[in-house]
Amino acid sequence: MFFSRRYIWIPTVWTVIIVFVISIGLAFYTFKNAAYFLAGESPVDSRILVVEGWLPEEGLKQALLEFNQGDYKLMITTGGPITAYKAEYSTYAERAKAALLELGVKPSQLYVVPTPASAQNRTYLSAVMVRNKLLEMEPRPHAINVFSGNVHARRTHLLYELAFKEKGLDIGILAADANRFDLAFWWESSSGVKSVLTELIGWLWVKCCFYPAEQGSHAELWGDERSPTNN
Repeated sequence: MFFSRRYIWIPTVWTVIIVFVISIGLAFYTFKNAAYFLAGESPVDSRILVVEGWLPEEGLKQALLEFNQGDYKLMITTGGPITAYKAEYSTYAERAKAALLELGVKPSQLYVVPTPASAQNRTYLSAVMVRNKLLEMEPRPHAINVFSGNVHARRTHLLYELAFKEKGLDIGILAADANRFDLAFWWESSSGVKSVLTELIGWLWVKCCFYPAEQGSHAELWGDERSPTNN
């Protein structure tokens, strides 16, 4: 009357072992390919190439190669203030422009969109500044490709998609080659470990916890307590 017998299923020892082995295998696969995941490319058909201005010279050369090999008409450099003492250029966007001009880009093909100093995260604010500039263009472009730095690419892609949300533009992403470590063996160098783990944590943070302010608002440009400061 007060008790009844029930049967429950419990895993056998072999089931536990199989699940454990599969879990370890998946964890190892994810760990081993983390750098490839973060540096994943997804280009779209576009006539505009946006280049993150903080890229080193080798990265800018690769961006120029992409520009010359593609059907691009315009290259946009982005980037915020350079805080180094007695810096030659005030922003990374302007520094990248100067370097690309020396590499042979025609002035008519190059456009600078600097990012102002702000409490807002750097990559997202750069995307906002690019968005605002593109929306002023006539005819309005239908797509852009963003050229970023190896394992920073996936986070850049996500932040640009957030900045351009509901604006009707396709966002593609391209990544410069890693020159300080091998993507296939990123864990074998301190540079690789630092870069991959930092970007993985940053991407996960943006994916789950970053909530952009309303588009066009003061908070979007200058940031608020909800926004990260180092993306």
